Amino acid sequence: MLKDEELRKKVRAIDLAVQFGRKKQSPRTHFVHVFAQDEMVSDVIPMYENFCFALALFRHKTAESVTEAKQLVERLLPFQLADGNFPIYLHDYPQGWDVHLPLKIAPVLIYILREFGPVLGELKQRLQSALQKMLRYVDGKSLSPLWEMRRCACHFQPHPYLPTTADEWLEWLISKQLIQETVTAFPYHRRLQVWNGPGIAQEKGEPRPHPIEWILAENEGFGARLLGEHPQLLYTALLWPVEVDSIDEASFAQCVSEEGIRIVWGGNKLHSLWIPKGTRHHLSDNYDPTRNDCVEVEAFCDLKTSITIENRKGTVFQLGDVLELESDGTRLRLQFDLVEGSGDFCGHISRANRETQVVKQSYETYDWRIALRTLRKRTSCIIQVQVEVVSDILA
Repeated sequence: MLKDEELRKKVRAIDLAVQFGRKKQSPRTHFVHVFAQDEMVSDVIPMYENFCFALALFRHKTAESVTEAKQLVERLLPFQLADGNFPIYLHDYPQGWDVHLPLKIAPVLIYILREFGPVLGELKQRLQSALQKMLRYVDGKSLSPLWEMRRCACHFQPHPYLPTTADEWLEWLISKQLIQETVTAFPYHRRLQVWNGPGIAQEKGEPRPHPIEWILAENEGFGARLLGEHPQLLYTALLWPVEVDSIDEASFAQCVSEEGIRIVWGGNKLHSLWIPKGTRHHLSDNYDPTRNDCVEVEAFCDLKTSITIENRKGTVFQLGDVLELESDGTRLRLQFDLVEGSGDFCGHISRANRETQVVKQSYETYDWRIALRTLRKRTSCIIQVQVEVVSDILA
């Protein structure tokens, strides 16, 4: 057991990125074939992810991987368009649809030139030329603050923008590290190795890994979730080790945002409870009885979590009933109460997928949906959802 723990701590994020990239490489094209939005799609060649894989190969720092990285970059550069942009996918050539793509690829070229210049040979001049064309392409364009920050970073200038979503945090950290600014505070739960901020998607029964998680968890050894195969691994090529401020943490992670409430806990696997759009929902008095779906309030938890209603198995509950959710030694209580207005409501437990689920396979569900339906409503109502973590053997 101790030996396994030592081996886990020796695995780096870059090792996993290279391993994933090699698995997705086509033996015929030698490009990485991956579609981050749907892992079932394998017939596209994304330019950005292939540049990321090339940087991962460089950072692997073996003679074989550096040679392969140079060859891959040499094959990618000819797809740069005359205006400096790149196609999103190779089959889009000669069209470039994403105005931000040069700002995504530019840090890859900057790092290759900065860290591996002495071994580039003639490729160095080609990379410098390609980088200049990309930066000229975005100069003068109207950009959102996030991408204006990236443009500044590519010119090694700071920018005061602060991120709000998980996706923005990734791009923000890439920009910060590009100008070698130190970042030590993240919305991250160390014990669970999970991102604890808004904007996290669900991948089957667990939160989808965020690229920054691999960097933050690297020194402690990756848990089972982070040792899996995920397209997000390729983006870790653009991230460098960081020192995180140490804080005391509970055995569960809770994030409250404009999107809703998410509570994450875990043992062998991570489990989560997701309540969209906050804990208080105002129900309009313009109730249409002909609606097919009269769900006003809902919550989701993964299928590995068992649910009881007033200590009994069931699928129907009423206002005021106590629902208990339990998995891996953690128990949560969930209760719906009418705190304003009057009406009749009925709760149902069924299988469904939360909106943030990224695996879209036909007839596959990964969550329990705990939904409160309106039967009759005489006035405007406010339903309150109470959530309490009542026991945890890991605490």
